[in-house]
Amino acid sequence: MRYLIIDDDADFAEILKRKLEASPLFRQDMDTADVETAAGTQAEAAAKKADVLFADIVLEDGGGNGMDFVKKVNEANPDCTVIYVTSYLKYATEVYDTRHAYFIYKPELDKRLDKALRRALEHRAAEPKKYTIFFNGHTTVVNCPHIVYIEQHGRLS
Repeated sequence: MRYLIIDDDADFAEILKRKLEASPLFRQDMDTADVETAAGTQAEAAAKKADVLFADIVLEDGGGNGMDFVKKVNEANPDCTVIYVTSYLKYATEVYDTRHAYFIYKPELDKRLDKALRRALEHRAAEPKKYTIFFNGHTTVVNCPHIVYIEQHGRLS
């Protein structure tokens, strides 16, 4: 499992990474955890490969709004399971405009992390795998069980 943490607070991101890696649900021999401190191009590239994304909602370093970033991730990587982390409860209802599995209030990290991880793993097991197709400027997401055959020629699918 590939975990990605996006948070403009580098200290908190490292704390979350250490707690994630110490969780009994984190498989040391199979899982990886990475940190990005801004929701820029590098983070977008990493999120396309992530299985589980921990996303801060308020990114004060010029990275913008974490929910806008998650909307991009929802489209580019529909199999990615999102867990929001924030210090601001006022955004608790706005996250429902995006696909996500859990919401952690940062002061409750120790209390909520394992529960959020369990929910993310359950969410991933229940969701059918999807394949994203980019063609003629349009994006289409297809459930893998519905795919019978895919052929690609060069950069064309």
